Amino acid sequence: MPIFEPKLPPKSVRKAMRIPAVRESAAARAQPPFDFGDKIIAATDPANPAQVTPLPADHPMNELQRRFNLLAGKPMVMQVARQEEQAETVTPVTIKVPPAFHYALPGLRMQMGLITALREGSAAAKVLKARDLKANEDGDILKWLEVTDAAGHKIRYVTSPTETEVVAPDINKVYVDPMRLPYELEKWAAEAKGEKIVRITVLRQVEHKARGQFPPQGSAPIELRWDDRWALNREAPYMLRSPQSIPGLGLAYQVDTLVADVAKGSAAEAAGLKPNDRIKAIRFQEPKGDSDESVSGKWRNLESDQWANPAYRLQILDYKEVTLKVESQGAKEPHLVHLFAEEDRSWPLADRGLVLMPASELQKAEGIGNAVYLGMQRTVRSIITIYLNLKAMIMGRVSVDSMGGPILIATVAYDIASENVYSLIFFLGMISINLAVINFLPIPVLDGGHMVFLIWEKIRGVPASQTVQVAATYVGLLVILALMVFTFWIDITRLF
Repeated sequence: MPIFEPKLPPKSVRKAMRIPAVRESAAARAQPPFDFGDKIIAATDPANPAQVTPLPADHPMNELQRRFNLLAGKPMVMQVARQEEQAETVTPVTIKVPPAFHYALPGLRMQMGLITALREGSAAAKVLKARDLKANEDGDILKWLEVTDAAGHKIRYVTSPTETEVVAPDINKVYVDPMRLPYELEKWAAEAKGEKIVRITVLRQVEHKARGQFPPQGSAPIELRWDDRWALNREAPYMLRSPQSIPGLGLAYQVDTLVADVAKGSAAEAAGLKPNDRIKAIRFQEPKGDSDESVSGKWRNLESDQWANPAYRLQILDYKEVTLKVESQGAKEPHLVHLFAEEDRSWPLADRGLVLMPASELQKAEGIGNAVYLGMQRTVRSIITIYLNLKAMIMGRVSVDSMGGPILIATVAYDIASENVYSLIFFLGMISINLAVINFLPIPVLDGGHMVFLIWEKIRGVPASQTVQVAATYVGLLVILALMVFTFWIDITRLF
């Protein structure tokens, strides 16, 4: 998860950014407007909304995020320290920020996907594993979740519009979109009293073809204790393969690109979307230079369970217009649907849309020996990170679009060289580490491939036959050439 500090981008980036906030966000409507270089020093106190209290010197971003979460859906007042133009004085400025709400494609609700992750040590991990529920490619699907509110009323959140199970008269049955489900549970937990229990049932996949109910009809649902320690956790589907999480339960699930339901009279229905339509790709509008106009961005192809990230991106992008490539049942070719996302005033958003600076800390070595030690530490961490990223790409959790070749390296090197020589040296060091890791992969032609042959010779007592070595060398060369062509292709498509 990215770590930020309560400071807006410097004035030097004013030409690249129109305002230091997402264009259609609460922060963009603040009065007076935020300015580049502003540092947030105080904000509304959730315990006493009439007061604006300073942020602590230690970990101010943690406290600011806590206030964002507790004041979601409510106006806030922030005080910033502003460096005046052509002056050395810093002036405190009080800014009123309206409440923020989620943007959603009107009338469109997607299908619940598989449970794909359980937090280690969480209530969900302990209970679900004990009941043999799964969280992987063979995972289970949340069918419904039931809670009891502060007034003693039972609410059952069902994840499918076609759920027909008969419920008791005292249970309020509510169909909820998978993206909104975490908010509904967090809202319940914030108001609930005493022990907080969530009762769930799931659908189990049977040979990846039919879905059968589990637990069996008539058995007791699974009970999970809500964990308030994760109430302020900032989990979001940052990557295309990322799932949607319920922090309080310690589990996460995919959201399918299959349309589950289209509200009657909605913009989605007017655009021609129907239940069981499959969204194959999405294209967001992007800023046109530093003007208020926008242009169509690149198409993002979506796999069957990759809707969580596009829905999240709608909240953080400047423009709320999308074009969908939709595959309808019985149609020969996909058709295009253009929609404008709208604010859902019943769905508060903690993030106000401010563009904050990544947190950074300068670490200085105490001497040459300490510098070598710190350098070795950083190198080891970088090597481990590269291998983990390679593993994630192979398993499909990270898109191959994140790869880059010579064109991207040259572009980034040019940008970094314009900053300072120290950043350039650091970048060159990172490139060297990447090349070292790639060079030691067990691919013939590379050093890693030679090491494999040497290990083989050590174990067998004789070297691999000439035929095997030649064949493996040709295969390795083909793999390297294919990788070069592929990275060049990614670089070129990224440019155009």
